[in-house]
Amino acid sequence: MTIERMREQLTELQRQENKAHEQMRRCEDDYWPDRYPDARDKYHAVLAKVDALIDKLKDAEAQLLKLWDDLGNVPTNSDDEIETAFLQFPVGTNVSAIWHWIEQEHGVKVSDLIYGTLHEGGE
Repeated sequence: MTIERMREQLTELQRQENKAHEQMRRCEDDYWPDRYPDARDKYHAVLAKVDALIDKLKDAEAQLLKLWDDLGNVPTNSDDEIETAFLQFPVGTNVSAIWHWIEQEHGVKVSDLIYGTLHEGGE
């Protein structure tokens, strides 16, 4: 699953969390105590999913940042071709091809990695 897809799921789960929280609040305020008997359980279940997805997203971003750092340590020539193999990319691969692969594989923009703005799209 790409980071982009995880962020989309997180947005949806946060919407569900807000809805479940509102139902729970109504029960606690005795507006409709019998209308949502399992509101607290639903809220905590959604909250657990949100927390798990945030942890997964953080792990994926940490792995991506390590990959990005590793790529930064690969020597290149004057034509921006790598001089040592990197992952599945052989010597002579243009760095831009690897950047394109990172964008496709991880669902992020290389510009976010270059400028350090990867986290601005999430959480």
